[in-house]
Amino acid sequence: MTTEKNMFKYALKYLPLIFVVILLSGCGNDRNSAKFIFMPVEIRERSIFVDSEKFPDEVVLFFCASDFAPSDAELTEIIGDRLDNIEFSAVRAIPESLDILVFIEDCSGSMKPRLRQTDRIIVELARQFGELNAAIVRVGKHPVIALESTRCSKLAQIQLDTLEYPSPKGTALADGFELANEIIGEQSGAIVLLADGSISRTVKLAEQTALASKRGIPVVALQMDGCESGALKSISKETNGFYAHHEVNSLAEILTGGWTVSYKPVAIDTNGAEHKIVLRWGAQKRLGAYKAPGTPPPRAPEPEPVLAEEINIPVQLIEGMRVPFVETGNVEILRAGREVLDSIVFMLDSYNIPVGAKLAVDGYTCNIGAENYNNSLSLRRAKIAANYIRQNCADGIQLIIDGHGEADPIMPNDSESNRKANRRVEIRLIMEEKEVEIFTSHPGKSMRKN
Repeated sequence: MTTEKNMFKYALKYLPLIFVVILLSGCGNDRNSAKFIFMPVEIRERSIFVDSEKFPDEVVLFFCASDFAPSDAELTEIIGDRLDNIEFSAVRAIPESLDILVFIEDCSGSMKPRLRQTDRIIVELARQFGELNAAIVRVGKHPVIALESTRCSKLAQIQLDTLEYPSPKGTALADGFELANEIIGEQSGAIVLLADGSISRTVKLAEQTALASKRGIPVVALQMDGCESGALKSISKETNGFYAHHEVNSLAEILTGGWTVSYKPVAIDTNGAEHKIVLRWGAQKRLGAYKAPGTPPPRAPEPEPVLAEEINIPVQLIEGMRVPFVETGNVEILRAGREVLDSIVFMLDSYNIPVGAKLAVDGYTCNIGAENYNNSLSLRRAKIAANYIRQNCADGIQLIIDGHGEADPIMPNDSESNRKANRRVEIRLIMEEKEVEIFTSHPGKSMRKN
């Protein structure tokens, strides 16, 4: 009886795992069963912060990527069944060479619970940028210079809560900016503002922002709490700086790879519609979204299923999909990779792909191994994925096959799990036309007519 109880206890413990194994076994053999598993292996894409307050005149994007190459990048907006490739301008948030960073800490009453956190952010940054000079200005009822210009290596050793704090009854931010501009003087510098959402624009603050902009001093605004602050966003934008809300990026990331991208949308009469953003360069991409002002029109009734040839391109093919290879040196298509490829084959066979469209198949490796070996390995991975598509796709499509070795990693090659993610093949549809229609599929609904 004791043995039977133990067996029952273990069966209950591992029942979820058994269920997952059975589920995977049941959907692995039939290629059509994978037709809506568009991303069976999902690697978290790092997001873009979108400022669309000035829509339709301008949309501003803030994101971090140390390897971003504006000249090689493509910016796409997707609105319903419309796709637009858009020209943009890009500015690095912080110049590559700096003499000094000036931190402005908001020490008003509303920020009191956050001060330990802001001090910790400053110390962590100082540890990474030991040779850089930094100063700290704290603002409350009045501004105080809590720390004169000091090497970051020394700043990291200081207990910041022992430095002077102003009275919390107020936020003299404009006066704090004036002190920061004076500290930087003729040096190459930047201002890092750590505040919450209670900041408001004043005439003096606008004047000090304009002075920083004129002297080429970018402002990085890290908003620690509250709703998105229009004042902080405008200060960052006017100085070609960077805005981050609720610490969406680490400060070190922003200083080494923060970018501000501005563009004018092509589609501007989209009342209340969601604009999806895809920013791509090499194998990298960033995703974002915003809603246009206005009220969207009432939704039409769900249409009846239609013939495959009447359906347009699913957005997954435009954004791109990944085939995982996981193990070092592996060129065999794994089960998860086969599901991705089956999804791609199903979409190519089921949707009306325009004449002239091409499928880009790009192979990649991690950083283990010699450069020549990795270049060859990545190309072999791309070829085997391309051959799978060619052999299983009913309608022919032109394939562009290339191998990039260890270039363009999607994750830093600093751990085995990250290196596994970098061993992959990227597949996406390339359109020659500037505008094509797309179709966002609804999982669980078959697009074929019975």
